[in-house]
Amino acid sequence: MINLLAPEDKKVLVGEYRRHKLVVGGVLWFFVSSAAVIIFTSLYIVLYFDQREVVLNLAKIKQEYEAVASDVSERSITTVNQQAELLLSPASLLPTVLLDKLVSLRPTGVLISNIAYKPAGEEIIVNLNGQANSRQDFLRLLSNLQSESTFTTVDSPVDNLIRERNVQFSLVIHLKS
Repeated sequence: MINLLAPEDKKVLVGEYRRHKLVVGGVLWFFVSSAAVIIFTSLYIVLYFDQREVVLNLAKIKQEYEAVASDVSERSITTVNQQAELLLSPASLLPTVLLDKLVSLRPTGVLISNIAYKPAGEEIIVNLNGQANSRQDFLRLLSNLQSESTFTTVDSPVDNLIRERNVQFSLVIHLKS
């Protein structure tokens, strides 16, 4: 390629070319940096409000958790106090005395596997589970429990009488407190 421009014109042309490059580059840099500032500013604002919302939600959750925890603690303290009052009242039947009675009323051939002692208002409910070698052994246990004056009622489901041998039984015994 043959360049027909004079050296002074060539310098002017190169100078304008560089100035044109700087102007285009500067404008381009301005738009890119403006877009970045707008994007980062909007992102910061969105994240700031999300952070505030998360902090407020955490504060609510913490208050709810503390309220639930205090309710659970209060209920457990109330339950322990009720059980302590029941156990310490002189008129109530102590669990150890009840265990002695149940063991003494148990005929041979009967195994007691579980005793649950629950106060229920004015009475005490005892759930008694176990196994008897035969239906006759179970019926002797049931008769002994029903003849005891300490127990107001002895509830036995019909399922307890189905099997002739290896009778799995469940009884509900009501006591006066």
